[in-house]
Amino acid sequence: MGKIVFKTILHQIRDRAARITAYDSSDPDAGDIRNAIVKFYKDGNLLGTASVGLVNPSDTKTGTAAIILDVDIGSADSVSFTISIVVNGYYTAATAKSSLFPSR
Repeated sequence: MGKIVFKTILHQIRDRAARITAYDSSDPDAGDIRNAIVKFYKDGNLLGTASVGLVNPSDTKTGTAAIILDVDIGSADSVSFTISIVVNGYYTAATAKSSLFPSR
């Protein structure tokens, strides 16, 4: 049996209205970021779907989504792979990608 490494992957999700400054007009379509659906992929394969929780209960424009990833790294000291995050639901976002290197 190989070594199992557990990693929590967090991704912050923000409504575009959260980026509006005092100099911009307000976003008439600001929504509740908890309506977003966040999917996590490892090397193109779906790991799971996560709901979005608010960072601050009084701010419905900023939240986080998380998934716990367990990786069997066998007898190696580390492995590498790419995590992709896709946001759907009432929100859309470009796919975010990160390379991870779990190690013991």
